[in-house]
Amino acid sequence: MAVEPSSSSPGLLKLEEQLTCTEVHSLMQKVADPEKVACDNCSSANATRCCRDCSKFLCKKCIAMHKQWTEFANHKIVSLDEVASAPSEILSKKKAEANLTCLVPSHDEPLKYFCETCDESICRDCAILTHRDHKYNLIADIYAKHCKALERSLNPVKGKIEALNEAMATIEGFEAEVRERGEAVVGEIHNMVEEIIDTVRQSERKLIEQAQMVTDAKLKVLSGQKKSAESSLSLLNDVKDYVEQSLKTGTPQQVLTSKKPIIGRIKEVAAQIRVEELLPIEKNDLTLMKGVKIDSDIGYITYSALQCCRGKSGW
Repeated sequence: MAVEPSSSSPGLLKLEEQLTCTEVHSLMQKVADPEKVACDNCSSANATRCCRDCSKFLCKKCIAMHKQWTEFANHKIVSLDEVASAPSEILSKKKAEANLTCLVPSHDEPLKYFCETCDESICRDCAILTHRDHKYNLIADIYAKHCKALERSLNPVKGKIEALNEAMATIEGFEAEVRERGEAVVGEIHNMVEEIIDTVRQSERKLIEQAQMVTDAKLKVLSGQKKSAESSLSLLNDVKDYVEQSLKTGTPQQVLTSKKPIIGRIKEVAAQIRVEELLPIEKNDLTLMKGVKIDSDIGYITYSALQCCRGKSGW
């Protein structure tokens, strides 16, 4: 299957585009069977070698002549096995040689002239037959002129290349600035977050200390109330135990004799102890305010957090 020329570079075929799968396959078949390879020089004998420099298949007789010709003296003659290892290279060279010959089969002449009317290379027969009234010159004479024209045609391309290079430089400059600024912002964010964390940690320590102070104060009051209640309870238990023991072990005479002072002592103790006064005067009013969010302003966080540990009675 032939490969189409690249649309981005019309007229300029890549090496792969100059070759076809069929041509390579055909060449490989010939190399595998030397009797099918005709000598490019005499066309009558079977070729046994190939000139890598001019891509000609040669028979033994023509190889000797080839080496004697001055213009081919330094050419490298290789075996058909080497041709088999790189068929694309041989075919591309043969195609390049074919491109220097007129494409009209009946002409078989080298392309020596350039028709300016048709803007194409032609052979001697073309100049006489199909380009007779056209303006044409020898390629060697007009080559310099057309080279300059080709160079001038590149001016818009060169201008765009220069402009694109400048644009690329500008883009790369902006990329560097954006990347540098982005890294700087990331560093600033890191430092800011570290400061916020430090501030929150400091506030945490202060709030914990204040909450502990409130807790200790309340526990101290409750501890005193507990001791008073324990003392009163001990006194009441002593009275109860004494009366119960007297009833168990005392004689009727003893119980009745001590009845009046015992009842007096019971009334005295009962009047002395007021249970309602022994109830806790501290309330379980330590609370944490709800709805504080970590993404709020750090000042508000600190203020709100300080309010969280305030008891309803204030401190």
